[in-house]
Amino acid sequence: MADAAQNQIVQVREGGGSTSYQFPMLSATNYTSWAIKMESFMDAQGLWDAIQPPAGANIDVRLGKKARAFIFQALPEDILLQVAGHTEARAVWEALRTRFLGADRVQQARIQTLNQFMAATACQAIWLKGLLEEITGQSVKAITLHVDNKSAIQLMKNPVFHGRSKHIDTRYHFIRECVEEELVKIEHVSGEKQKADILTKALSRIKFAEMRSLIGVEDLENKKTEIKGVNVS
Repeated sequence: MADAAQNQIVQVREGGGSTSYQFPMLSATNYTSWAIKMESFMDAQGLWDAIQPPAGANIDVRLGKKARAFIFQALPEDILLQVAGHTEARAVWEALRTRFLGADRVQQARIQTLNQFMAATACQAIWLKGLLEEITGQSVKAITLHVDNKSAIQLMKNPVFHGRSKHIDTRYHFIRECVEEELVKIEHVSGEKQKADILTKALSRIKFAEMRSLIGVEDLENKKTEIKGVNVS
């Protein structure tokens, strides 16, 4: 059902009949996969030369118009209106590429920054784990780190480098090595239950109270305080 909602089926008249094409619909978050699908589709239809013409080739005007029309079928209305002024398929493609690769780089930077913080957190967690084992003489289970960014989690758990991660400094993949060696565990937590927000963001009074409760802080103003255990002199 989700795939059907993200694709558009269009009937195109060709010769004496009509052919149905299924176009992947571009969204704010799927440009990379959309571009791969569209390139493959247009190449199969003999239209990709209108986007990246071979050296010295003269592209048929009709081919360019058809490629432009096919791209337009794969765009939502708001994006279509932004690029409709371009009369050539290549210009439309470049406009989309410029628009979305900027957002892709921002996402890459966010993931890299998050990985840096996660690596630093993992170092502290491993040190505390070793300290507890030394004090108690018992083995301590892997430390669980909660992350609210699913892309970062996927990058940590996936041992294969891909286009978005290949430019991230290798020392920041330390966290992934910790996961593979089972020194730490990574679990997803929804943004609403991200305990770190109380230390990093300005929260409303109600949200602040919720976060305070999540990290185990209690209001002792109207509560009787009791000392548990025995004092050792």
